[in-house]
Amino acid sequence: MVPVTTPESPRNTWPQRKVRLDDQRWKQVRIKLAQDEENWQGVVELLVQGWLSGSVQLDDVRSKLQEQGLLLPE
Repeated sequence: MVPVTTPESPRNTWPQRKVRLDDQRWKQVRIKLAQDEENWQGVVELLVQGWLSGSVQLDDVRSKLQEQGLLLPE
């Protein structure tokens, strides 16, 4: 298999993700996306636009996730 990036790739300097979706969560995401007729890219773009416009408050999202025990400590 051919590597996706080269040793010089800027991706090699990106920080590692804190959270990866486990199989069960990824299955839930796929089901939700299919039901809402959305795609992953569209959801992420919408969230970014909402955050940039001030409609999505990250502190509120973090608080809710922490209350539900879904947010890993930093």
